[in-house]
Amino acid sequence: MTVVIGITGGIGSGKSTVCGLLSEEGALVLDADAASREVVEEPEVRAALVRRFGEAIFDGDGRLDRAALADLVFGPDASDARRDLEAIIHPAVRARIDGDLARARDEGRPLVVLDVPLLMRSPYREECDLLVFVRSARETRNRRTARRGWTPDELERRERAQTPLAEKERAADRVLDNDGDLAELRAAVRELVRGLPRN
Repeated sequence: MTVVIGITGGIGSGKSTVCGLLSEEGALVLDADAASREVVEEPEVRAALVRRFGEAIFDGDGRLDRAALADLVFGPDASDARRDLEAIIHPAVRARIDGDLARARDEGRPLVVLDVPLLMRSPYREECDLLVFVRSARETRNRRTARRGWTPDELERRERAQTPLAEKERAADRVLDNDGDLAELRAAVRELVRGLPRN
């Protein structure tokens, strides 16, 4: 039996940290952001991005300039651009995650974690046996995203494009608080894993 956990939470809440701790506990983490960084190197995906957004979204070394692309798809009145980006990238990302998830189930992996942006609006929500919401105070998330060079306004702008946090938390089966230190979070993750059904 493979248990699939979906991770949700606000930007800067520490979802990636939780995924890392679950990996330490033996989980296979399927990270859609990592997959998206890989699929943009595929020639057909890259060509589609250039056709829609222009060469300016790639830097001088030919790498995707994620900040430049974010300015286009998270700016005011950017819903069309965001929808077009998703139409280009999401099919390739879904194919990769679908294949990895199918293999994990075939191999009998006990625990798989789905780290998928916009999980609540995604077909992957139905794949999850358990939804875990990572909760952090707004001040904490502001501080963490400031290390990425974001202002509080930038965080708010990006979160407006997502399912409201209160809705995510209501839908969750478990909530992990992440305003404390790493040791506290690790203990909470271990408790979560111990409580999962076993083969």
